[in-house]
Amino acid sequence: MVKRPTLANAGDEEFDPSAELDSSFVPEGNPEGNDTDQDIADQEAAGVAPAPTRPTAHAQGNGSNSPRTVSPKAQFNKLKADVFKLGALHGGAKTSMIALAETVTEAAMEDAITVEQVPDIYDSFKKGATKASVYEDAGEVSDEAAMGMAPAKSIEQQLSKLRQFVILGNRYQSDALDLIRKARNMHIELLRAANGDAEVKKGIKPGSTYSVLVDVARLQLKKQKEAIEAGKKSGVKHVGLAPLATDTELRDLMTQEVKETIEKTGEDYLLDTLNKAKATYRGSKTRNAITSDELANAIEWLRQALAKADPDMLAQHDAEEAKAVADAQQAAHEKAERERLKAEQAAQPKPTKAERQAALAENAQPAA
Repeated sequence: MVKRPTLANAGDEEFDPSAELDSSFVPEGNPEGNDTDQDIADQEAAGVAPAPTRPTAHAQGNGSNSPRTVSPKAQFNKLKADVFKLGALHGGAKTSMIALAETVTEAAMEDAITVEQVPDIYDSFKKGATKASVYEDAGEVSDEAAMGMAPAKSIEQQLSKLRQFVILGNRYQSDALDLIRKARNMHIELLRAANGDAEVKKGIKPGSTYSVLVDVARLQLKKQKEAIEAGKKSGVKHVGLAPLATDTELRDLMTQEVKETIEKTGEDYLLDTLNKAKATYRGSKTRNAITSDELANAIEWLRQALAKADPDMLAQHDAEEAKAVADAQQAAHEKAERERLKAEQAAQPKPTKAERQAALAENAQPAA
C-alpha cells in the first residue's frame, strides 16, 4: 500500500489580507500615516485595517486594549450549535460521526467541555440528526443511527464513547486532535486499499471509522494510566504524559490476522449437529427448551455416530464440556461466598462516633 502524505485539512488556516502588506505601507490618501475616520473605514472594508488602538468597551481600568476572553458558557453554547449543525448536515451518517469526534476533541483541548456536559452535546447532535431526516422518513433518528452503531445497547454506552474524546482532549491539549486525525486518515486509507479486494478487506477489523477513533482514544488513555501505575510500583511519581500511540499501535487496532480457511470435514459437521441438538434440548434464557424423547434419542445416536467416526474428537469434546461445567460451578461457588461475606459484614454493627473517637485517641497515644 502506498503511504500518502498527510495533508492539512481545508479550512484550518484563514487568509489574512493584512499579512500581504509591507510593514512600511502607508495609505496613499494620507502620506503622514495619520488615518482619518474615513481612511479607517475604507481599510476595514478592504480587510487591511490595523489593530485598533483606542480603548474599547471591554478594556480594563488602565485603558489597555486587552483581548476579549470568551466565557466557558459561551464556548459550550457554541459547541452545542456546532454539533447540531453536524447532525443537521449529515444526519447520523458516518461522516458526521467522524466530524463529531474531532469537534468534541478540539473543544476539550480548549476546556470548552467537561465529561458532565456530554449528555447535552449528545442531545444537541441527535436533534440535528433528527431534523435532517424528518422530511424523508417522518420519524426520529434512533440512538443507533445517530451514533453510527447498530444495534446500540444503551444511550449510556454512546455517551461513554463521547466521554473518551473529552478526557483525551482535556489531558492531551496539544496533541489529541492530531492523534485523532492521524488515526482517521490511516483507517480511511486502509478502507480505500481494500475497496474491491476481498482478501485485503479480511485483514481489516470490522467497524466504522468512528468506532476505530473511540478505540484510539481508549488506547491512549490506557497508556497514560499504565504509565502512572508503573511509576507508583517503582516508587517514582510519573510526571507528564505518556507518548502518543505509534503508527504500529494504531495499525494493530485497525487490522487483524487473516486465518487460512480450512474446509470442515464430515466429522466437524457431525459435532456441530450434536452441539446444536444439545443446545436445543437445554434451551436458554431467551429460547425455550425442547425436551422430547425423540430429541434425546437423536442426541444419543449422534454421539454414537461420532464415536464411531472419530472417537478422539468425541473424547476431546467431552473433556472440554466437563471443564466448562466445572468452571461454571466454581465461579458460582465463589460468587456465593463473596455475597455471604458481604452480607456478614453488612450485618455487623457499625461503631458509634464516640467509639471511633476513642479508638483514634488510643492509637494516637505514644508507646510506653
